[in-house]
Amino acid sequence: MAQTFRALFPRVDVLPLTDGLAAIFNAEATDDRRSFEVTRVAVRPSSAWGAATGGGANLSPLAAKISIYRTTASSGGVAVTAVKRDTNSAALPAQVTCNIFPDSVTISGAALRSLADAQALGFATGNTWQSARVYGGSFYAYQRSHSADTLRFSGDANIERIVLREGQGLAMVLDAYGWPRSGSINITVRDEVSGATYQFRSRNIGYPYLTGQALISFFNDAGSGVVLGVHASEYPLDGESNFPVFRLARIEGVSAGDAITPTAADTANSVPAALICTGGDFATTLYGQGSGVPFDWQITHGASISIANQQKVGTFGGRSGLKPFVNVGITSGFQNGQDETVLFSEKAGSGIVLHTNEGFALLAGRAGALETSTFAYFDVEMTVLHYPPPAGGGTFPAVADVDLGVVYGPTDNLTGTLLQAIENDVRNGVNYGGGGTEFNGDLVLPAEADVRLATGYGADGTEFTGTLNPGAGGGGAYTPRRSK
Repeated sequence: MAQTFRALFPRVDVLPLTDGLAAIFNAEATDDRRSFEVTRVAVRPSSAWGAATGGGANLSPLAAKISIYRTTASSGGVAVTAVKRDTNSAALPAQVTCNIFPDSVTISGAALRSLADAQALGFATGNTWQSARVYGGSFYAYQRSHSADTLRFSGDANIERIVLREGQGLAMVLDAYGWPRSGSINITVRDEVSGATYQFRSRNIGYPYLTGQALISFFNDAGSGVVLGVHASEYPLDGESNFPVFRLARIEGVSAGDAITPTAADTANSVPAALICTGGDFATTLYGQGSGVPFDWQITHGASISIANQQKVGTFGGRSGLKPFVNVGITSGFQNGQDETVLFSEKAGSGIVLHTNEGFALLAGRAGALETSTFAYFDVEMTVLHYPPPAGGGTFPAVADVDLGVVYGPTDNLTGTLLQAIENDVRNGVNYGGGGTEFNGDLVLPAEADVRLATGYGADGTEFTGTLNPGAGGGGAYTPRRSK
């Protein structure tokens, strides 16, 4: 019976040139009898959706509320590395940290600033664009270059920035749900003594699972010895404001991404080391790409025919994300809730089988275009069956001990490399080969008395030594015959 595992890829996202969302790979290196089978792929919102208003082309998204708070403690999360504005600046102390999705933060006081986060939407009717995004109290239509300044301070030296002393920090927190989407967060800080400036820019992230949780936390912990001023904080519209499209495809490998640990349906089963799960964003090596097939779609953005055809290689199917989640009564099929959309589902034996060095991935983008949708942000779940090698499969000899060219092994996956000597090169009467009787040598060596004096021969040229001395004859005389 196959072992069942489920892999949850939380809050995956795509970036330009890295269109991978979720991938399963069979990395078995020694026994090709091990295989995996993907039987189900589903996507679901990473957080609840705010209620929408209106209908049809007039549908308006409800803005999420994101606020900046002071904090007195922060723990956990995924680290964001500081970038120096001046490479000669000293590195920040280890006590100064920045983390996305921290495990916990301790908020102190009221919000310093709040943002109404309602990104643009493209509607099927007329493909019109609108946005309820607020920048410092103003309204803008959608543009890719726009950033939402959650905090920004002028260069006036008489106006203090938000100052973070030891044991103080800032966190950007989701106070109310809106339409889930992704974007990068930028925090710029300055050492108030040296003037050195540092920038922390997150990868694409979106809303946390629950209200009251932080998207990102910056903290100046005790013992740092520095006082920092927050110069700016931005949460831009990063990507295109269109609904995502998906592809299910075979792959040969991935680059980057986050390692995901699957869980077993039965705790008696351990996760096999050969089962590699990767969450986006990541770049992929498509099926056939490792065999010399030229691919250029990963570095080209546009709907050219060649790119569209390349994206079809190894693809099982595509799925439009115009209505990414099932309709539960809201106009135009937009979803409010935690329902999921099943992209692939088959019974055991009819799924996508992965043999050694084969992979399967959920990718974003099709029709020759890469996917940079700000809405390509959700959880992915895959069900994977594991077929381990049969027990008692036996032990097989090394290929060096099996005759050259002989195919053997559990699935004829091994080929012998042993080259047997020919009988003319083996001593007469010596049996060898299979069972010690397969071959019989017929090489006859001369007696030592018939080999020139001091000449070594036989095994390694030293087994025997010749004793024949041609110059030590019997001493007889030769008389030539005289003709008459």
